[in-house]
Amino acid sequence: MKANQLKNGDTISVDGDHLVVFHFCEEQGQVVLDVVSEVSARRFELHYAPDARISVLS
Repeated sequence: MKANQLKNGDTISVDGDHLVVFHFCEEQGQVVLDVVSEVSARRFELHYAPDARISVLS
């Protein structure tokens, strides 16, 4: 799925970790995702180009 098609609640896979998207926005030509790891409960902010391909689990 392309980064700009994600929505809140989607679970994505990044380097083997499952991350739940809890906030999604586009700013300055990038997609910005606030995500929480299902394993460690750590929060991350990820930046992607709008057309970047992301592995979505749900």
